[in-house]
Amino acid sequence: DILPEKYKNYAMDLLDKTSKKMADWVWARFALCVIMGILIFIGLKILGVKYALMLALVAGILDIVPIVGPIIAAILAIFISLTQSFYLSIAVLILYIVIGQIEGYILIPKMFKKASELNPVLIILALLIGAKLGGVVGLIIAVPVATVVFVFLKNLPLYKKIAN
Repeated sequence: DILPEKYKNYAMDLLDKTSKKMADWVWARFALCVIMGILIFIGLKILGVKYALMLALVAGILDIVPIVGPIIAAILAIFISLTQSFYLSIAVLILYIVIGQIEGYILIPKMFKKASELNPVLIILALLIGAKLGGVVGLIIAVPVATVVFVFLKNLPLYKKIAN
């Protein structure tokens, strides 16, 4: 209501595009958490770690926080596996490193590039800036904010056409 009539369609189109990108990002984040939980459950079960399901659920939930969440989940799993065997805890550490590499080099670039249309370098830059400015909360909202900025910048030429 506060926009001039000639800009309303542009603003609504921009809002729709932004909402779609945000929904795509949320679904990609949720899918990544589920995939990580499943991979960790399978790995821990194969290794014979007690409480594998609980540890996998915790890992899946903590995966919502980039970088920090998986580290906390790994530390928890290592401590629990340490009650069984020192060598098992080393195997769990290796498992989390391998799964983290799969996540970082395969899953995240594929899933979030499709969801946000951002270059992986821009995603990493957004995460670094988000962490510096907002800590853990900044890490969580960095990619969605960068996506919104990208949608606005991408549609700037459209705005110039309408304005003329």
